[in-house]
Amino acid sequence: MEFIGPILEIFKCVCPPVCKYVQDHKKLDENMKNLERVLQELNSQKEDIEATLKAEGDQGKKPRTEVKNCIEQEVKKRKYFSRARLGKDVEAKIQEMKDYYQKGCSFTSLVIDAPPASGLILPTTTLVGENTKKIVKKIWEDLMGDKVTKIGVWGMGGIVKTATMRHINNRLQEETNEFNDVIWVTVSQPLDLIKLQTEIATALKLSLTEDEDKVRRAWRLLGKLKAKKKFALILDDMWEAFPLEEVGIPEPNKQNECKLMITTRSVGVCHSMGCEEIKVQPLSKEEALNLFLDKVGRNILHVPTLSKEIINSVVEECAGLPLAIVTVAGCMRGVQHCFLYCALYPEDFPISKDELIGYWIAEGLIKEVKNVQDKYDRGYTILNRLVYCCLLESAKKGRCVKMHDLIRAIALRITSDSPLFMVQAGVHLQRFLGQQEWRQDLEKVSLVKNDLLEIPSNMSPHCEILSTLLLQRNRNLQRIPECFFAHMHGLKILNLSYTDIEVLPNSVSDLRNLRSLLLRYCRRLERVPSLAKLLALQCLDLEYTAIKEVPEGAEMLENLVSTVYNGSVANTRFYSFLRIGEVNKSVCFYRCKICEREDVTIVLPKDVRGLIMRDIEDVTSLNDVLSKEQGLVNAGKFSHLKALCFSYCPNLQKLFSLQLLPALQNLEFLVVRSCKRIEEIVEVNDEETQKELGTSAITITLPRLKKLWLSFLPELKSVCSDNAVLICNSLQEIQITPSCPKLKRLSLRLPLLDNGQPPPPPALEVIKIRKELWESLEWDQANAKEVLNPYCKFEQS
Repeated sequence: MEFIGPILEIFKCVCPPVCKYVQDHKKLDENMKNLERVLQELNSQKEDIEATLKAEGDQGKKPRTEVKNCIEQEVKKRKYFSRARLGKDVEAKIQEMKDYYQKGCSFTSLVIDAPPASGLILPTTTLVGENTKKIVKKIWEDLMGDKVTKIGVWGMGGIVKTATMRHINNRLQEETNEFNDVIWVTVSQPLDLIKLQTEIATALKLSLTEDEDKVRRAWRLLGKLKAKKKFALILDDMWEAFPLEEVGIPEPNKQNECKLMITTRSVGVCHSMGCEEIKVQPLSKEEALNLFLDKVGRNILHVPTLSKEIINSVVEECAGLPLAIVTVAGCMRGVQHCFLYCALYPEDFPISKDELIGYWIAEGLIKEVKNVQDKYDRGYTILNRLVYCCLLESAKKGRCVKMHDLIRAIALRITSDSPLFMVQAGVHLQRFLGQQEWRQDLEKVSLVKNDLLEIPSNMSPHCEILSTLLLQRNRNLQRIPECFFAHMHGLKILNLSYTDIEVLPNSVSDLRNLRSLLLRYCRRLERVPSLAKLLALQCLDLEYTAIKEVPEGAEMLENLVSTVYNGSVANTRFYSFLRIGEVNKSVCFYRCKICEREDVTIVLPKDVRGLIMRDIEDVTSLNDVLSKEQGLVNAGKFSHLKALCFSYCPNLQKLFSLQLLPALQNLEFLVVRSCKRIEEIVEVNDEETQKELGTSAITITLPRLKKLWLSFLPELKSVCSDNAVLICNSLQEIQITPSCPKLKRLSLRLPLLDNGQPPPPPALEVIKIRKELWESLEWDQANAKEVLNPYCKFEQS
């Protein structure tokens, strides 16, 4: 029972504490009346200011009530939780408004999105609660009858007034021809009748000109709406009443058979508009619980440590507000499995963010996006959310996360039944767990960081739904029996990194659902079985192993997007995820020999998007890489290249020659850093080029280059030689960071106007450089520096 309190706290911190938000939200409703009184005083001052401005002829300024904007517009636009935050500050806002009154400030109003067009089917949610069903029935009867012409639906925020009215709107659009037109308008805050006229006109596809005054607009709208004869007008989220005739809305009555519906938080608005008042009530306790369970998943009731009383206490904090319940449940459902995954690591263990997100992707926990880059971005968003909710802690300068001991204990309790985890991580385990301990309904097993010596020869757990098996950091583990994986056909992740495994059993080849096979730092591992059947494999890590050849069948794996081999492997295909823009399929050479070994054949995917060279001692140019692949004649086959990154290549002298230019026409990112011998980026002084071009000026065009980053290049003198210029009209960013002391020429050629003067590059956003270096640069065009100077963001020395 000692865990019940902390478990309840987990529920409360999955999103910011619900009880506080509900209290603040209620307080906001209560204090808005006080705000209205102070607003009247401020509005009076506003009218005086407007009159003064008009007298002075300053027609360009339209003072508004900024504090009213701040409160009312934010209440209108934000979700329930965001609006609730205002409640706790409402008294301070009242005082702030009084301060504004004393100062006599003038303000500007904010812009609100245009309303949806007439006749649009609007997105909605499933309506829950008997009261809501009765309200829908009541509204529908009033619409179809002739006794009620104006309907006002009111209630506190987050109680799905808008969703209810959207349901009515859609039903009118789909089920009946009762009205000639159904018009939906979201009322902007603060109330601006001219803007409201514009929004209604937009819904009616009526064009109003800016020079028309409010009276003229009202007359035209009135004519348009009367021509409709029988219409239904829905005004959503009203905060103030107004005379219909001032806007141009004909008064609904039995004769014209028109109907007006509004939603508001104030019963006073309903009364002032002469509406039939319909109040939306909070959900009952039973309805609230059912909605919560439907959204979070009813299997939560089977978690032993979470009694129905505990779950009820969480739901009660939402005060029967559907939006609050759906938000809390959605948060829990969205991150619950990602959060529980962290319990697979040892206590107090720093968990690599990239490793963790890689597991989530392999497990299929991030389904909203297909792009690899977007999946990692989504993973980081989830991690930040978990840290914000105090379910995880940041570690190692933000590169890792940790789980607090108490939180981990609770997560392990949750995973002791459904989903079922078996976790014996970091407990100095020497004996492998017995067959009876491997239950058939196991979903994840972690034996990370133990002292396991061997797996029994007859061990073959029947775990068909097991998706994750983590055995890394058992440094003395040398052998896995052939039968061990025979009944693990659901396995998606297998991690044996940092073990003394010498050979993998052939049964690994039959794990057709395997997506991630991690064998990093298995220094004795010399062979892996055929990968030909592992068609789902996405990530293969063989770095720092004793493997000498690319595994059989690797070339058949189309889904393999993350592969790292040891530098000594012949026929090597390398991969490293490159988080630049939209580049996803990238090849990385890291600490390996390229030119010195004749038996090394470089295999690059034909649609490779990024090429990274890091810590390569023998490469002198990009030509060394692509010429060994297919020869310079076929360089155009790499025209998909979007990113090039060379770093810590001590013998790099020139990045590429003109012969490789056809392969770089789609290049968007060019990064060169910490290469101590490079003098030029583009080599144009070779004998072949000189013979072909003679003394003619050479133009180098990289039409799609967006970012050029150069850093720590002590011998770099220019981007290209004196007899060449670089044209990059798509260039957005230039970064030249420290230690490029000899750089004298960027070689950048700007286009010329008819008057012969260079204009600013059309896409350029920023040049990051040290001021002293910028001042020393030489330019071919006389006014180039003056044109580019406004884009400079000078770095600190």
